[in-house]
Amino acid sequence: PILVDYIMQSSHVIYGENCAACHGVGGQPLLEQYYPILADDNWLYGSDIQAIMLSIANGRQGYMPGHEGKVSATELEQLVAFVAHGADSAAYPEGAALFVEKQCIRCHGDTAQGDEEIGAANLTDNIWRFSSAEQAIRRTILYGVNDDSHAQTRQAVMPKWNDALAIELIAKLEGETLSEEALAAALPEQPINRLSPVMIKKLAIYLHKISGTSEPTPSLSAEQTITER
Repeated sequence: PILVDYIMQSSHVIYGENCAACHGVGGQPLLEQYYPILADDNWLYGSDIQAIMLSIANGRQGYMPGHEGKVSATELEQLVAFVAHGADSAAYPEGAALFVEKQCIRCHGDTAQGDEEIGAANLTDNIWRFSSAEQAIRRTILYGVNDDSHAQTRQAVMPKWNDALAIELIAKLEGETLSEEALAAALPEQPINRLSPVMIKKLAIYLHKISGTSEPTPSLSAEQTITER
């Protein structure tokens, strides 16, 4: 408890200096800016400490293809209604059929509950990455997210904060341990090092706490701890 209290106090400063400009004070951004809310227990890429650390270290840039020219005006409205009402197949069977036909299930899943591995949103929980307004849903379906083939696509990019830590964490997820030489070889020519591994770990625990995530904060052993290089 004493260590967690120290982390929360010191991370409050780190968060304020590096994260609050986009994500808002206490993890509550201005709604019209459409940055992710960090103060709720809703995570696109997973809520455990390692997943949050990876989100900070490696950044996130999800992708959704735009469907302009691939859906008719009628099909668009059927999809909008389906998504706007929590992917209710019984109430919106036409939209549910299009959800399958247009391959939306490949990312959002056959139950429309999303996929944390690729950051695909859960369409059934009435929690919105951008907006619940039908006009906003219509725009996302038509022009996608980070789909540069559409001028009106939604841009949603979380920048990287530490290349070396990101490479280590990805290797760990794949069951590998990198040597110093292997890590050095994997780094880009000009690696990003905006925040140290220790600061990123503090932030991950801080965000885990302020989100009210139901999962307990794990106790990390010395072997599990990634030290500052």
